[in-house]
Amino acid sequence: MKQVRFILLPVFLAYISILGFYVTLQRRLIFHPVPLTGATPAQFGLKNYKNISFPSFDAVTLTGWWMEHPGKNPDRPILLYCHGNADCVSQLAEVSRIF
Repeated sequence: MKQVRFILLPVFLAYISILGFYVTLQRRLIFHPVPLTGATPAQFGLKNYKNISFPSFDAVTLTGWWMEHPGKNPDRPILLYCHGNADCVSQLAEVSRIF
């Protein structure tokens, strides 16, 4: 019985510590969106982009930018750029410079 207590006590204390950590910091773990900046790839020199939207498999409408490489070579890449969890796509418009 002492061996079981010797094993279970640290496991229980670790569980309580992790639970307390999440309860204490739960407000900081929630994603809080920031306002749109309104930036577009056009402000960074890429003129031929299109705003697009399309449904996902779970019926959520996703939006993003469709960017074709300035050269008309069919071997050049096409970039579909959508926002992620922590940013909106307008906050990351400067990334279009590398394209």
